[in-house]
Formats: sequence, structure tokens, C-alpha cells
Amino acid sequence: MVPKSLRKLPVVQDSPAARTYGSLFVLLFASLLLEFLFVWGVDTVSMLVPDVFDPQVAGAVVYALLGMVALATAYGLIRARRPAGVTAERYVVVQVGGVATMLLLVASYLLHGVLDLPVFPGDVLTSLLTGGVAMGLLGFAYARAGEFEVRLGFPERESLPLAGVTVTLGATAGVAQFAASTAPGHPLLTDRIVGAFAPQLSAGMLAWRVVVPGVCIGVGMGLLYNGAVQERLRQRLDPVCATAAVPALVGVLGWAFVAVGLTNSAVAIVGGFATVVLLSLLWAAIGAWGVRPVARRLDVEATPVVGASIGVTVVAIPLAGLAAIHGPAPGVAAAGFALTIVAAVACVAYERSRTVWIPALAFVSFYVVGDNHLLLSLVQFLP
Repeated sequence: MVPKSLRKLPVVQDSPAARTYGSLFVLLFASLLLEFLFVWGVDTVSMLVPDVFDPQVAGAVVYALLGMVALATAYGLIRARRPAGVTAERYVVVQVGGVATMLLLVASYLLHGVLDLPVFPGDVLTSLLTGGVAMGLLGFAYARAGEFEVRLGFPERESLPLAGVTVTLGATAGVAQFAASTAPGHPLLTDRIVGAFAPQLSAGMLAWRVVVPGVCIGVGMGLLYNGAVQERLRQRLDPVCATAAVPALVGVLGWAFVAVGLTNSAVAIVGGFATVVLLSLLWAAIGAWGVRPVARRLDVEATPVVGASIGVTVVAIPLAGLAAIHGPAPGVAAAGFALTIVAAVACVAYERSRTVWIPALAFVSFYVVGDNHLLLSLVQFLP
């Protein structure tokens, strides 16, 4: 996945490490850039649609498209698990797809004015494009270019306890980062704000704005960071070093949109993304390099858990320094630290299960349970 012009450079031709990290730079930079473009594009369209089109018609079309994407994804997963050569005829797929599209359009139009749904589901559309394209699709493309497979096999029954622990740790990290970001005395937790905010969202709206986006982003992160990046580093380095590198990488990448959030310059945005990706790869290399020496120093075996712990530590030290130096930073630092821990949990889960689905559960539970909409709605019920 390294551009041809870069492949011709002697340092790239002679260095497997340069090819690996160069390809990861291209992958992660493209992912961040697509995320930014999708967020900007959906925000722009969401402001235009209600003014240009009839809201009920526009909403019906968007919801029908989302339904078709869900059906196409399910069909792709089922087809991938079927034996080679056992596929449905093309005309059957086209006919079924056409009928399903018409039914979804009619159902969406009739239900759009009845159910409590937004006119334009911007949050869902953004998360679907971000998780499905900027993360998932790019992860598959990277794996194909690198001639390895994203492990989509469903976990065995013996992995159920691992899945339970993974979900619990991810959810705990989500609640912890919310608690740290909105500490007692924070304006978000005052009675006036909570009382005004919570009743505005029904259970259905919370599910639509919290669960669906959380699942899309969580699965996308599992595909990208575990299925593509960790698997590539696992081949290039070893399993333990990969579990140290990926949490460090994810922890630094989490600052990408913080770095570009204060500028409207396209050049500054591109430069900010490139800088953050370079720093994330540097932190990943430091984490991978430090596994063996630290394990020997502590006189412990270099296991995936030890590797993931080192990856978290590599990120935690500068985050703690930032929180100590800069007053308003503790909330942001807590969010970055929590995401790093979740990435570490996901890496260990991937190494033990060898499938992307259990690591994805860590990210899904983190984003769903730790969502501000959900937790602020629950805060009003606390004594």
C-alpha cells in the first residue's frame, strides 16, 4: 500500500520496517482524512436537505439507504462464510435487492412521520461512513494489498468468557472517562442542565443516536486497528510487540481531531493529520521496542498482557504531564487514556481469540456505555 514513487527509494526497497511503517502511515492518514471529510460532508448536507426537499421524502430515502446498507453487509458476511462456488445467481440478487429497496422506501415514508426519528440521521450516517468506509473498508483494502486476511471468523464457544470480560472492561472505561471529564461541579452535571437535557430524548432516540453509531464506530475500529494494523505488525514484529504498539498508536491518534479542531485551513488540517500519524507511529515503535527490555527488567514473561500494559504506559506518561501542566486538559487526557486502555483490551482479546469480533466488542461497549447522551440521561435518576 506504499505509493509506487516511494517504493523506488533505496531506503524503502532495502528496509522491511520502512515498507511496513510507510504503508501504515498511508493507511492511517487516509483514514483520518476520510473521517474529516465525511463529518464535514454530512454536516453540510444535513443543513441543506430540510430546506431543499420535503423532510418526509428526504428522510424516507436516507433511512431506506441505511436499510439497504445493512442488508448488503449481512449478505456479504453470509456469502463470505459459504463454500466457494455456492452463490446466488446475479439476477436473483438484483431482483431481491430491488424488491427490498421498494419495501424499505414505502415503510420508511409511512413510519417517518409516526416514529420519533430525526428528519436527517446525521449521527448515524456519519458513523456509518466513518466506521464502514474510513475504517472498515480501508482496513480490508490494506489487508488485500498486504496479502493477508482480516480474520472474520466467529469466535468459538470457549471465547464467551473472554467476550464478557472484554465488554465489561470497555464499558467500565467508558463510564470512567465520563466521570473524569464531568467531575463534580462540572456545569454538565448541574440540575438545570440535566433537567433540561434528559427529557428531550426518548428511549428510541437514545438507541438511534447512541447504540447504532457506537456499533458502527466500534466495529470499524476493530476491523482497522486489530484486523489490519495489529495483524500487519504481528507479521512484521511478533504478537507481543504488536499488542504493545497498537494501544500506543491508538492513544496518540485520538488527538488528531483535537490538533486540527482550532483551524479552518486545509493546509493546516492536512499537516496536523500527517504530524499526528507520524507521532502515533513513533509511539508505536517505542512501545514495541520497549517490551523485551522492560519484561527482562521486571523479571516477567513477555506476554500480550505485558505488551499491552507497556503500550498504555507509553501513552499515559505524556498524558499525565499534559494534565499536570495545563489546567483544562484533565478531561481530554482522561478520554485519551480511556481509549488507550480500551485499545489495549482489544489487542489482548484479538491475540487470544484470533478474530476481530471480540476486540470490536471492547470499542462498541466503550462508545455505547460511555456516550454522553446516555449517561446524562441516567444522571437525573441518581439521588
